[in-house]
Amino acid sequence: MKTLYVNGDSHTANVYPAGVTAAQHLAQHFNCSVINDALAGGSNQRIIRTTLERLPSLDPTDTVILIGWSSFERTEWYYSGQWHQICGDQWYQIIPDLQQVWQQHLLAWHVNSHYENFRLMQEQHSAIWRFHNTLVQLGYHFCFYQGCDTFFFDGCPQQDQDFKLPWNSRTWIHDPYVQITADNSRLVENFSRWALSQGFSHSDDRAHFGQDAHTAWAKYLQPYLEAIC
Repeated sequence: MKTLYVNGDSHTANVYPAGVTAAQHLAQHFNCSVINDALAGGSNQRIIRTTLERLPSLDPTDTVILIGWSSFERTEWYYSGQWHQICGDQWYQIIPDLQQVWQQHLLAWHVNSHYENFRLMQEQHSAIWRFHNTLVQLGYHFCFYQGCDTFFFDGCPQQDQDFKLPWNSRTWIHDPYVQITADNSRLVENFSRWALSQGFSHSDDRAHFGQDAHTAWAKYLQPYLEAIC
């Protein structure tokens, strides 16, 4: 591997707090260069779009791709010549021109949130599956993980398994599907859950983790990347 390409949201960008990212630790371990296109507040739509835009400059024979997927309720809008990340949280900045339509967007969401959640989970599940197949066809080695949420179920336990697809071997660091335990609890596997299980605490009120968690996460990812290099 000559290049490690990563994309995702703030959990992958590791901007809270600023420090050495997990991607940088991995690049040092593998003695390769790193390209990190992750963005705080970034949506899954942005992850797919910017990764596809980046692929022409990468070589599948010496590049490994690592994607940390974002929350499913985010999206992006193209306005006035540029893309804007749209979140359901006022903590993220929305330009004045989009404030009114953004408020209408949030209102429509809350009017029928169950339907919107179900629709977006299905939509993004399909988009990531197509993206996965594109990477396979182009000959890339890659790994996926989820940052802090899952988007591979519709909220009905009896239908949780209906979305399972034949992902390429070793695609996911964690099982992307919600697991139902013996006591009928939901087990969601992702970076945030892993970090908490290792004893790391949130470093801010946005459920981000500090440098210690990201350093440990890099070490955790090493054998997965070694297996596909």
